[in-house]
Amino acid sequence: FRRVLFRSAYDALFDKHLISFDNQGKIILSDKVEFKALERIGITGQEKIKGLSEGNLEYLDKHQKLVFE
Repeated sequence: FRRVLFRSAYDALFDKHLISFDNQGKIILSDKVEFKALERIGITGQEKIKGLSEGNLEYLDKHQKLVFE
């Protein structure tokens, strides 16, 4: 159950443009949310996703621009 909540937190933060991922899959944290708040829900800033496709990279490029507007 905790694992599902953890994934839900990532989805919500991603959808609100508070996190994104770089081209190597490493998480990018927006400065619009305090790091301590992210830590409380288990986000360390060291997270990484693997196996990004070209389509994923194109989408993330656009998404990163929204995070850092």
